[in-house]
Amino acid sequence: MVAGRAGCQPGCEGQGVVAARARLASRRWWLCGVGGASSGLGFPGPGRAIASWGRQMSIWLTVLQHEFLIYFKKWIHIIINVAFFLISTSLFSIVAGLEPELLAQWGAGVIWVVAFLSMLLAMPLLFQPDRDDGTLDLMLLSTVDPAWLALAKAVANWCVFGLPLVVLSPLLAASYGMEGTALLVLPATLALGTPALILLATVAAALTAGLRRGVGLLALLVLPLALPVLLFGVRGTELAVDGLPASAPLMMLGAFLLVAVGLLPWAAGAALRATVN
Repeated sequence: MVAGRAGCQPGCEGQGVVAARARLASRRWWLCGVGGASSGLGFPGPGRAIASWGRQMSIWLTVLQHEFLIYFKKWIHIIINVAFFLISTSLFSIVAGLEPELLAQWGAGVIWVVAFLSMLLAMPLLFQPDRDDGTLDLMLLSTVDPAWLALAKAVANWCVFGLPLVVLSPLLAASYGMEGTALLVLPATLALGTPALILLATVAAALTAGLRRGVGLLALLVLPLALPVLLFGVRGTELAVDGLPASAPLMMLGAFLLVAVGLLPWAAGAALRATVN
């Protein structure tokens, strides 16, 4: 499909692609380096690699800025996401009717599962809007490396939808009767686990970007892959509630995150190329 668009005359472009091109030009972010960055071919040997890396980093920062602008223009999604997280976790603590000790034990699982579900609501926003209006095609036809593009989208998505959950989690933990180190371990597990979940979702969203109604398939792809992260996140908080060291689950979550950062953006980039082509 991309090859066909690349070979089209200007008159045969779809309305969505034309609108996306006009919007990108008006925002000037496309002209700031994404579409016209120099290739760095004038640098010999290692200098060429350094110039190429610097160019990709500049493009990555430009795309990241663009993603933040898009998310903040759709601020209602952020409000809905945070409200769902707060209301769902608060309702369980109110209606469960459990003893304080049991409520603290159950709280870790409830907060983690609701956090995952609230992030699942935001996962379709990773690629589908750009795919629908043609922006994604324009990005992939430019000098943007698909892996860097996927990483920028994952970072922006986590900062907008994941970081508020980490910040609010100690307040919710206190409402479940957690105290002491548990108030620190819970946000620590979320800070390590939620970025890994977003990176997993980035791969799944890239695979389903070509589908009109791929939200259900996206959830089915992410749920089994997210299970280890959920288990270690909940277990780490439960150990802290019991007054036991939670270093082992935290280290496992850190290992998951390192592997995810090292591999999944490139997997998502390959999936984007395959989906668009």
